[in-house]
Amino acid sequence: MKTINYICVISLIALVSCNTKDKQPETLQAKGGFDLEKVTFAENIPKLYGNNVLLSDGMRYDSTENGKLTDTLLKYKISNSMLGALKINVPQKDFGYLYQSHTSDSLAKFNGTYFSNLNILTDKNKKAVAFYAEGEIYDLKAKKAFLAKMKEKYGDPKYSIFISHEFNQCSYEWVLKDRTIQLETSKGFSATFSSDSDAKSGEYLRFDLLIIANDKKEQVYNAHVYEFGDKVMYDGKYRSLKDLQLDKKSTFKDVFLLNSTDKKYLDDPTDQYDISREETE
Repeated sequence: MKTINYICVISLIALVSCNTKDKQPETLQAKGGFDLEKVTFAENIPKLYGNNVLLSDGMRYDSTENGKLTDTLLKYKISNSMLGALKINVPQKDFGYLYQSHTSDSLAKFNGTYFSNLNILTDKNKKAVAFYAEGEIYDLKAKKAFLAKMKEKYGDPKYSIFISHEFNQCSYEWVLKDRTIQLETSKGFSATFSSDSDAKSGEYLRFDLLIIANDKKEQVYNAHVYEFGDKVMYDGKYRSLKDLQLDKKSTFKDVFLLNSTDKKYLDDPTDQYDISREETE
């Protein structure tokens, strides 16, 4: 009887240890390794970020300076120079909220690779619809290994796009049962001046990872589309869409827009964007 009890206790301890090891961190933190492969889109996003969040202007939230962290401060809005010049808001209708992290070592992970930034787009009910993570890796061979593991788990990507020779920018997209995963890779170069012998510098590989819930993809895409009237106010004057080289329905890009939604990458008669054009190591 005692032997059986001992076995039960050992089994219980092992079960608790496994559950603790597999449990996601309740709040984002350095070296926390929030596992993006395990996201359910039911996470408590406000709790995950707490007050440790960047505002839409890129400034870190500070309750002493910003007061209460209101929904207005978190409202999702696409920003670029064109939108600023046109003085229009995209999304055209309120979509939801954007939670942005500050840079921290190993904040999140995916497929054995760690990321230092994590932004989450939510709907109006603050339920996650998309996760976007950024990371830099100084082992340039990591891309080949990462893609091999992705293909082993999820098969060949539905889309493989060579975006640009500049920085050897490539995009890969896997469409799974409940989510779409996009990996964008590019090269960069940095120089670090430090007395720290472990300081990293030189050429690095940038990973940009986007995960979108499939049942929200259309809504996320539509959030990037602005429908203009016949005339547009620009620089104090009403101008035609033709003069400004704008379509009646224009799409404005940010990190939550899948590259596969851009028709030029798919309708490519000259194979300008064919993945075979990427630079090999």
